[in-house]
Amino acid sequence: MTKGKKSKSWIVRNELNDQQKLFVAELLGDLNFSGTEAARKVGYKNPNQDAYRLLKMKKVQKAIGKSLKKREQRCELTGDDVLNFIKRVLYFNPLEYFHPGEDGGWEITDISALPPEVGQLIDGMKIKVTTDKDGSSTSVFEVQLISKATALALAARHTIVEKQELKVMMDWSKLWDKPTEPNPIDTALLEAEK
Repeated sequence: MTKGKKSKSWIVRNELNDQQKLFVAELLGDLNFSGTEAARKVGYKNPNQDAYRLLKMKKVQKAIGKSLKKREQRCELTGDDVLNFIKRVLYFNPLEYFHPGEDGGWEITDISALPPEVGQLIDGMKIKVTTDKDGSSTSVFEVQLISKATALALAARHTIVEKQELKVMMDWSKLWDKPTEPNPIDTALLEAEK
């Protein structure tokens, strides 16, 4: 073998087989990130032991890390982005830009004057055109803003999910009884950065 070239046997050993690929896909799709559940779903006979073995394998760790990185790049929307938007909804004061409308909504005459970050908070809109006695018309935009109650519910749900993710990660680290070896999840994330 010439220097710098990889042998075919190396390539085969470092590729995931079909069942391992399914395991990675199931693991990433599981809300609890349960290796045992993922192994069971893809047909491993001893899911608990097989999940443990698979998660220790460098090639599986690397595949998990790459998949997580690809998902993050595809989304281009982070958890922080979502929380910042929810925060904007919760702390937004509509009286700074709108007048209270007759039907419980908000009204504005010059919608083009709204900054983009305020426009993003509009959930629905109707245009009401009135004609004055002199024949001139006036447009009033009736807007419905994103519900603060919905935003608060989303914030609460996000907090619960974040705590569950933290608990899952903490539970995983408790299961990892080899303090001299790195946790496979941490290893997968580090591999993705390479």
